[in-house]
Amino acid sequence: MEFVKYLIILSAVFVAATAFNVGLLYGNDIGATSSATISIQSATLSGISWYNLSSVEVDLVSSGSLYGALIGSVLAFNVADFLGRRRELILTSTFYLIGALVTSLAPNFAVLVIGRFLYGIGIGLSCLCFSVAISQQTT
Repeated sequence: MEFVKYLIILSAVFVAATAFNVGLLYGNDIGATSSATISIQSATLSGISWYNLSSVEVDLVSSGSLYGALIGSVLAFNVADFLGRRRELILTSTFYLIGALVTSLAPNFAVLVIGRFLYGIGIGLSCLCFSVAISQQTT
């Protein structure tokens, strides 16, 4: 009986940690983008010559993940229905990873926006699949 109580507490901690990580990734994206906009506006602050971006280009970098999140959230139900929730969680994590790698290794502006868009698709997919996974584990 004591072991069952331990498993219930452990599963509740796992659910809370999962919810925390989803919020952490999304909040980290917003915070990192807002602080990075200062350095990407100036080539001297960033140390990279192509970072001399106009205000429209900075806005595209900032909102690239939000456009991706819009697309990801629209597709989330169909992806979950087609692949299943477990594979959607894996796909979401893959979009997070690929988007972060493309963004960090971007050789030019277009690739930077594409990386942010891919990261945003991961955000949009995670809004549905992690919520469903958390609700199923708590019931």
